[in-house]
Amino acid sequence: MEALGLHGWDRRSIWGYAEDPVGGYYLALLWSNDDQPGNRHADIAIDYRDRIPSPAELAVVIARRTDRPLDEVEQAMGQAQARGASWPGHQ
Repeated sequence: MEALGLHGWDRRSIWGYAEDPVGGYYLALLWSNDDQPGNRHADIAIDYRDRIPSPAELAVVIARRTDRPLDEVEQAMGQAQARGASWPGHQ
C-alpha cells in the first residue's frame, strides 16, 4: 500500500494492489483531512467489492468519489511510482 498525496485527502489515505482467490484488483482507502483522528473506518473504501482492474480505472473512481480533478488524482498516484512502488501492470 502506498500513501495517496491527494489534496484534502492526504493525511491518511492509501492505495495499492491486492490479490484474492478470484484475482487481483486495485484498491484505495480514503480519509478526508476533515475526518476525526480516531475514526478507523475510511470515508471512502474502494476495495474487493469494486474489482478495479487497473491503476487508470482506480484514478477515475477516486476522482469521482472525492470530487477531485482526474489529473490531480493521477499525479498523486504517480508519486508512488516515482518512489519505486510497483504492481502488476504498473511498472
